[in-house]
Amino acid sequence: MTSLREIALLKQLKHENIVRLSEVLVGSKFDSVFLAFEFCRIDLANLLDLQARGEVGFFTLAEVKCLLI
Repeated sequence: MTSLREIALLKQLKHENIVRLSEVLVGSKFDSVFLAFEFCRIDLANLLDLQARGEVGFFTLAEVKCLLI
């Protein structure tokens, strides 16, 4: 029930800093639910991993503000 409520809210959200949920797909089994989001080139977790491995430098203040706002 909680998941359905969260999916419904996510489907309604329209904000430039929130990834848009495009579609909710149901598989052949009752517990097979798939969420289709808009394409993002990279997510925050991968970006932080790249930074931790030293593949990208430290974030500038402007980049930090962009990520957090």
